[in-house]
Amino acid sequence: MKFKLDVPDFEAIAKIAHQAGLPLVVDNTVGVGLVRPIDYGADILATSATKHIGGHGTSLGGVIVDAGRFQWNNGKFPEFTEPDPSCSTLDFREFCRQMGVAPVRQAHFDSRGKVVILPNLLAEEAVTLLESA
Repeated sequence: MKFKLDVPDFEAIAKIAHQAGLPLVVDNTVGVGLVRPIDYGADILATSATKHIGGHGTSLGGVIVDAGRFQWNNGKFPEFTEPDPSCSTLDFREFCRQMGVAPVRQAHFDSRGKVVILPNLLAEEAVTLLESA
């Protein structure tokens, strides 16, 4: 069984986005623990709270991490700077309740990556460098 994780050239994409006055937003749900897009120019990192925090599918949600480099208050992005009435206190409480087991869940994701993904990557001739924290 082969697994493949294609990682785009975040630095090149960020350069294009920033030249156009746009932020680079990356959904890193699959790459959590494997890929660090903010280190390579991403302005916003999104991931699934449903998968990595909740884990039970009882609530839908996500986590947004702002790298702190992009000027959001330029009037172009009210979705990120204005309050949104769709935020639910109930879902927030459900995710907080699950935070206690989030480290266990993340350790499982990390171990699966090291047991399943890394050996397959190491077997690929096209892989010339592999670093793992």
